[in-house]
Amino acid sequence: MNYKKIKDPVYETDIWCVWDCDKDELVEWVYKKFKLQIEVINLRGRVLDLENDGVSAFIIYFHTAEWTLDFITLLNHELMHLTSFILSYCLIKLCDETEECYAYFSSYLCKQILLTIFKSDIYD
Repeated sequence: MNYKKIKDPVYETDIWCVWDCDKDELVEWVYKKFKLQIEVINLRGRVLDLENDGVSAFIIYFHTAEWTLDFITLLNHELMHLTSFILSYCLIKLCDETEECYAYFSSYLCKQILLTIFKSDIYD
């Protein structure tokens, strides 16, 4: 199991990237870290929007993170959810006027997640 907090300097949200673990490990980690019980089904990836004592955190989870086409498409899918959750939390709804904001923020998150998971692979 791997995890790392990703900095979001614009919207100042806590984003955790969790990868290479099964659903039971994820449930246990969320309970230990946030004191919250979650239920997850068998899945390859997921975005969780957690709130505890007024503190919000977002988790992007990947059962397995490998530099493959399947992972990249899963990342793209989960990034849409993550971007939408965070910007909605900040009261920025997706519409014509905010579409570019969503696109830039999604690109930023994508870069941060790929660097978090594959840093040595990207730079080698």
